[in-house]
Amino acid sequence: MVDINRSDVENGDIREKNENFDVIAWLDRIGCAQYVNAFHKNGIDADILRSLTSEELRDDLGVVNLRHRRNILYEISLLGRLRSGVVKDELAAPGLSFPPLLPRPLSM
Repeated sequence: MVDINRSDVENGDIREKNENFDVIAWLDRIGCAQYVNAFHKNGIDADILRSLTSEELRDDLGVVNLRHRRNILYEISLLGRLRSGVVKDELAAPGLSFPPLLPRPLSM
């Protein structure tokens, strides 16, 4: 089980780890652990993950919450940018962190 982390970005090891990417650990890391069973049952791996659509997340994987779908799609796009090296320098910058998934206040 291999995860992509800041040191992998700095060392340029991301492309080699694609086939070992742990989708289940990634879901937990981005605050979407409640979808682990659905991703596991549907055999979602790194290759399938990259091509998931909002509709597939909702209809096939049960991610009905729009905010969760958007967060997952954003994190997928970030992974793609990491693999291509687009955000390598951004992630190497100290103090960079992405906000965790938080519930949005209800408005009436």
